[in-house]
Amino acid sequence: MKSTLLHLLHSKVFRICFKAGAIIKYAFFPFLMVESQGVDFNAMLHNQFITAKVETEDAIWIATNNGLWEIAKDNQHVLHLTETNSVLPSNHVTGITTTSNGNVYATTDKGIFRYDGYAFLVINTENADLPKAKLTSIACDKNDNLWIGTEGKGLILMQGNHTKIFTHSNSPLSSDAVHAITTDNDGNLRVTLLNLEEIKISDRGMSRISDLLSLCNELAKKN
Repeated sequence: MKSTLLHLLHSKVFRICFKAGAIIKYAFFPFLMVESQGVDFNAMLHNQFITAKVETEDAIWIATNNGLWEIAKDNQHVLHLTETNSVLPSNHVTGITTTSNGNVYATTDKGIFRYDGYAFLVINTENADLPKAKLTSIACDKNDNLWIGTEGKGLILMQGNHTKIFTHSNSPLSSDAVHAITTDNDGNLRVTLLNLEEIKISDRGMSRISDLLSLCNELAKKN
């Protein structure tokens, strides 16, 4: 199998832009793209733990414990983004989602990575109102709002440049440790907490689905 390594983009370029009082750093980095027909993706991702996958119009994005992989749909170009060749804040990518305009957002244990088709952006405590916590998951709702799970600081709602944090003290969450966020068939979000409780987020707001931990305990008692 013949592969061609292509160097894309040129020297490192930073563009500082001020928006809503926050300083946002856009960075263009050189990276390697593997051009190949008939790529063996099983071999490519061997021994890597896949945490999430999402598709845009042009590509498939795979989040792993060893960075982000982008696979172009038209020609199978493969791009592997890591801490060493991009602005990805951590190789431990915990979740990934896309908005209706094709922007890709990925959570890591050191912040959020965004790609808008032109530039890469890191969102963290330095340029956004985010708690100092490991991010565990991310999902986009029907209105293109981002919902981000944390390891112990609750659930973050990002609406543009504004953030709101939901915890056990101001919401139906019984725990501030979010394990995963998924989307159901109706487009509603389901938040699974570390204690196995599930929270539903819909146009009507946030509500508990069931306390799975209590259910498991009851079943255990009966058996």
